[in-house]
Amino acid sequence: LYLSSFFALYHKIHFMKKTFLLFSAIAITMIASAQTKAIVYFDSNSTELKTTSIQSLDSLITFLKDKSGSKITISGYCDNTGIDRFNQTLSDFRSESVLNYLINKNLNITITSIKGYSSENPIADNASETGKGKNRRVEITVSLANSTATKTSESKQVEEQIITSEIYESKKAFSSAS
Repeated sequence: LYLSSFFALYHKIHFMKKTFLLFSAIAITMIASAQTKAIVYFDSNSTELKTTSIQSLDSLITFLKDKSGSKITISGYCDNTGIDRFNQTLSDFRSESVLNYLINKNLNITITSIKGYSSENPIADNASETGKGKNRRVEITVSLANSTATKTSESKQVEEQIITSEIYESKKAFSSAS
């Protein structure tokens, strides 16, 4: 019974995670409250943060305000369009764009790594525009200091707020495109 419940929950979470990645500019995945992962998406050949990404990063920043000592890793990626040298530079600049935004918010955090990975480690197929859009991203991994093994109600609220905001923006964009 325990194992079947685990697999049912895993599949439900996996489906929900895929759905949120499809419809949001940023997805927050909480991993036992010890780690938070944010993904910020970019337009093609751009290092500019989108409005929805800024709103989502602000929600993440609000969550981190009283989490001093947290450690952040920032990893930038591109789709496979263009030459690797250009994509490497672009992924570096995307990472720096997110870093600069976080630095300007005066958080008491430690940046452990910032790196661009060009078109390495795609999370979607680069054969379609949708897949390329998912691969143009910066992943922000936050290791929370003094965390427990269960989600706090505050982290759940932040996660729900970010996801709700992004689904609303995606529905709004989809409605205007129709």
